[in-house]
Amino acid sequence: VRQALFSMLASTDVFQESSTALDLFAGSGVVGLESLSRGVGRVTFVDSSPACAKTIEENCKELGFEARSHVVKAQAEPFLVDPAKFREEKPFTLVTLEPPYIEV
Repeated sequence: VRQALFSMLASTDVFQESSTALDLFAGSGVVGLESLSRGVGRVTFVDSSPACAKTIEENCKELGFEARSHVVKAQAEPFLVDPAKFREEKPFTLVTLEPPYIEV
């Protein structure tokens, strides 16, 4: 699914150095990392799990994306209500959401 999504987005102007992306409910950060690898200038990763945030930071460092990433340890709703509180002032070019689900 991720590959299909990024293949569709490749025909747009989203993968540019001037673009910014938000990876909400980021988990390991794989979607935001893929965005960075395709040329997005900056990605903000938001996840409430300290373990996930640490993993994202480690992945960004290992892949050389530290300067182009911002990891926010927060719930999604407070971030969306007031992104400036988390040092985010600009609108995002691309927003992806991978919320957790509960199997029923």
